[in-house]
Amino acid sequence: MKLSKLFLLLLPFLSLFHIFPHPIQAATSTFTVTVGNSPPQFTTQAYELPTSTYSNPSNVGATLSFVATAQDPNAGSYYLIVCSSNSVVPHDGSVPTCTSAQWCISSATASDSPATCSRDITLSETLSLDWYAFVCDSADTNAACGDVSVNTGDSGSPYFINNPPAFSGISNNGSSISIGSTVTWTPNEAADSDFFPLPGGGTLQDQVSLLVCKTAGVSGTTCDGGASDTYCQSDYSNLNPTCSYGIPPSTPTGLNHAYVYIFDSHGLESTWAYDGYDSSFTITNTPSSVSSISINSGQAITLTEGTTTPVIISATISDANGCQDISQVTAHLYRSGANKAVCISGNSNNNYCYPTLTCTAVSSGNTCDSFPDTSVDYTCTANLYYFADPTDALTQYSAENWLATLVVDDSSATTTADSATGVELNSLAALSVDTSIDYGTLQVGQKNDPIDKTTTVTATGNVGLDLEISGTQLTSVGNTIPASAQHYYLTSVAYDSASTLSTSATSFDFNCQKTTSSVNPATKSFYWGISIPSGIPVGNYTGTNTITAVKSEVAQW
Repeated sequence: MKLSKLFLLLLPFLSLFHIFPHPIQAATSTFTVTVGNSPPQFTTQAYELPTSTYSNPSNVGATLSFVATAQDPNAGSYYLIVCSSNSVVPHDGSVPTCTSAQWCISSATASDSPATCSRDITLSETLSLDWYAFVCDSADTNAACGDVSVNTGDSGSPYFINNPPAFSGISNNGSSISIGSTVTWTPNEAADSDFFPLPGGGTLQDQVSLLVCKTAGVSGTTCDGGASDTYCQSDYSNLNPTCSYGIPPSTPTGLNHAYVYIFDSHGLESTWAYDGYDSSFTITNTPSSVSSISINSGQAITLTEGTTTPVIISATISDANGCQDISQVTAHLYRSGANKAVCISGNSNNNYCYPTLTCTAVSSGNTCDSFPDTSVDYTCTANLYYFADPTDALTQYSAENWLATLVVDDSSATTTADSATGVELNSLAALSVDTSIDYGTLQVGQKNDPIDKTTTVTATGNVGLDLEISGTQLTSVGNTIPASAQHYYLTSVAYDSASTLSTSATSFDFNCQKTTSSVNPATKSFYWGISIPSGIPVGNYTGTNTITAVKSEVAQW
């Protein structure tokens, strides 16, 4: 039998034993769930940036930021909002709001990223502000905010605000103040009304300091020019701090600007109108002083025959306002018995008064360079004529000497000082004479009688003159005429009455007066004669006579 027939015969029986399954029908069910909005939560608690504390508050005008990080369970964005109270309201599809004052709110921030919001600190705020930070989403439905941030450290609530100090006026004692004195600045009212609450109770008053600058402008809490630009700065105090400046040597006479600033102990500058005010002071002139006046280095003056001799007067000039304050120095040199007042007034006389000498500062040594130089050496030159009055022994003015007076002009005062000691002016016995005498042609046994050849003496020193006279023999090709053949006398007398010339110096009571003018010097003449001895060969004879100046008796000057 074929297999196909056998299968057909057995088919009814196989179905009884479920060898073949029944026919299959498919069915489906729908499941739904609503995911609710969950509020974001802090992963990093909110904190201030920078941190503000009672000892380090944030200054008015500064920007205070709050920073936090939150995670949104729904992976959405969130807002950081900081309120003045512990209450916040979320809004579907919009930003949250505070129920009280809102300090700041951030922009939408991705989950797990830090959010920041900031605010400028203004004068209208109180010293200590509580703050509460929240993170909120802006879901379209059931927008939510997480719990308030908990931060108990210094960077947590509250934040502290520092207000600028008050400054309502200032004065100083420097309306007229001298070198070496002290100028002090005193505010009319300078204080700070900030009283910061302390953690353990009580308050801490903010203190203030006064800064006085030489030029206008401050950088931070210092003068723009630094220490060199600062007159003074006070310590910190609760009320009206004062500071002082000692006026140092070399401070110029006149107005000195002084710009005043008030800062609190946190470096915040006052915003009141007197901040930066010019509280100037005036330095009065301290007259110059003169010391160490010296004439001719303290040595006796020796003149030069027939011309002038430079005599140096030196002195040290000091001025407490600075040597630059010295405008002019003049000197007057005079014989001590002369009328000083008349001399200083400018009445020059080359015998005894040399007024209004120009003086100049030295170029090396004690020079006037720069601040804080207060002294400088000056020199003055007097060109003394050869006939200036002597003051040494056996002179008209032997009880006197030569003195100097210096006059110093500074910015507003004149100082006059006399030399403490004088110097002698030495006698100068000097003369000039005619260079030759020509007796003409004489024969043996002849003479000029009366004597008639003259020698004119000019006094070229500062005393009256007597003379010493000597001579040599006259010679001509080995032949001689003795010196004694020449006679001399004050007047034209008979040859035999005149004095005989000697080869040795012989005093001659001549009595030429002292020269008192360079225009008309003192002169006097005397007479010569000669007798030609027998036996003298023919020839041209020459010799030399020496005439020496000798100081005469004072009564003959």
